[in-house]
Amino acid sequence: MAGCWRAGRPDGVECATNPCGLGELNVTDIVGVLIRVGSPVEPVLGRYYKASIPTLNDQLGSLLGQFKLGLEYLLTRKGALAMSVNQAGGFFRGTDAQPHPNLQLYFNPLSYQIPKNNKASLKPEPYSGFLLCFNPCRPTSRGRIEIASNNPREAALIDPNYLSTQKDIDEVIQGSRLMRKIMQAPALKRITVAEMQPGPVVETDEQMLQYFRENCGSIYHLCGSCAMGTDPQASVVDKHLKVHGLEGLRIVDASVFPNVTSGNTHAAVLMVAEKGADLILQDA
Repeated sequence: MAGCWRAGRPDGVECATNPCGLGELNVTDIVGVLIRVGSPVEPVLGRYYKASIPTLNDQLGSLLGQFKLGLEYLLTRKGALAMSVNQAGGFFRGTDAQPHPNLQLYFNPLSYQIPKNNKASLKPEPYSGFLLCFNPCRPTSRGRIEIASNNPREAALIDPNYLSTQKDIDEVIQGSRLMRKIMQAPALKRITVAEMQPGPVVETDEQMLQYFRENCGSIYHLCGSCAMGTDPQASVVDKHLKVHGLEGLRIVDASVFPNVTSGNTHAAVLMVAEKGADLILQDA
């Protein structure tokens, strides 16, 4: 278990090896926040907008609409259910002084709330709405992951330690202001009724940061808990993806990343998997 990372813990687990970088203070994840536009009386989380034109909320908001979209997809492989999660996006500089893009933005032509009940499903909001979202590309905050007990089926203890560096805090404020700037573009202003959350009452840097802390969530780009490196005292696996100090054990997934990628992790994970497969075949 990758979470078996420090000997002497009161878990009833003895570790075969004790690489210093295993799970501790190198877990990296990307957090994002949403902007919602919607009805003034609708309780919302994130930054969402209410639109003056139909969005996917209108199609997905009823069982009949869902049935029509499902039938369209089954018969033609087209329609809303054939679309990707995000319909538009890009990489932006939070300030003119940035040497390269440090923020990723993405747009969805629908709006929804994350249910608090784990068994509940996502549901579009009962109005025409859309989302504008962002996340810092290269967060510098580092968290940790560890096992909760000697039961391998018990969920691990994960502390992402979000927004624990000044750089990450600065980029959250940059991203919040950039989204407001984008929403002032004439093409978007024409179809926007209102910004529902955080709304005009959230204006200062302190308010934006507090809103982000209360509403941000993971984009599921966790990586780095078993980082690759040459020094066994500062890393977990070597360049062949072998765990330092052990024979016959490799780690081949996003946990070997020394740092999170600037964009989505999917392509980088495929690269690691292909390289790992080649290395395993070479030793076969």
